[in-house]
Amino acid sequence: MESQSIQELKPIGSGKRITIIAYYELTRLFNTRRGWMALVAFALVWYFIFRYPVSYASSIVTQPDFTDMISQALGMLNADKLLDWPIAELTIYWVISLILYPLFSLFITADQISSDRARGTLRFLVLRSTRFELFIGRYLGQMLILTILVFATVSAASGMAVYRDASLLSHVPLNISFILFHLFVVLLPVVAITALTSVVCQSARSATFLAIIGLSASFILTGVAIHYFPKLAFLDDYLIGAQVSDLAISVGLTSLNHISLPIAQALVILAIAYTLFNRKAL
Repeated sequence: MESQSIQELKPIGSGKRITIIAYYELTRLFNTRRGWMALVAFALVWYFIFRYPVSYASSIVTQPDFTDMISQALGMLNADKLLDWPIAELTIYWVISLILYPLFSLFITADQISSDRARGTLRFLVLRSTRFELFIGRYLGQMLILTILVFATVSAASGMAVYRDASLLSHVPLNISFILFHLFVVLLPVVAITALTSVVCQSARSATFLAIIGLSASFILTGVAIHYFPKLAFLDDYLIGAQVSDLAISVGLTSLNHISLPIAQALVILAIAYTLFNRKAL
């Protein structure tokens, strides 16, 4: 009995604390007005996406100007490779998600640190965890939320495809896995950006604003630099989201060639964000 009590009083490990913090981020989404407003806006946007482009996907992808439209929208070459996807609904979903989810994540993941630091509650949270555990746990919690949302929407798109043609069911698991994994990788540096801005800002709104301004400025300044100094054109390949156009038309294992950049970007940004967070007073 005594040994059982000692076992129960044992402090939990770092990994367990990170898991608890990540799970709390998920529950916090449903316990705040801001979280519910974001979910309602998300649901409305995806309702119209499912209602129009996805529901008419089988006819849209067969239009002769479909690949030209995608090429102009994403600035990609060889957009005709999108026609190799066996499920038309997921083709449309894939292209839209590569644009929409990074934008949406700037709004829904911006409150990782800022609000608690402004209220002064961070000093109480770190009594039971380290700063690193709190920082990484909240980052992973935001990634968990986005992964659940991606899974829900890609499952809905797959369901629409199977309802149209039951023979497509055999293609669904592989396509869902492909989309889920690659969208997760694409979102890693974007959520890292909001982690960084939430460290330096006092509110989620200002963190979102700073993230948008920072990303926009990086694109504009890089474009100007390349215009005046063409030899700097290689910088364009290292911007956040630079791999999206190539990833969109990747098939099978060739897509793995485009995941190292966003992972490296996320690690660098997170290292900078944590360094700043570790030095700031709570």
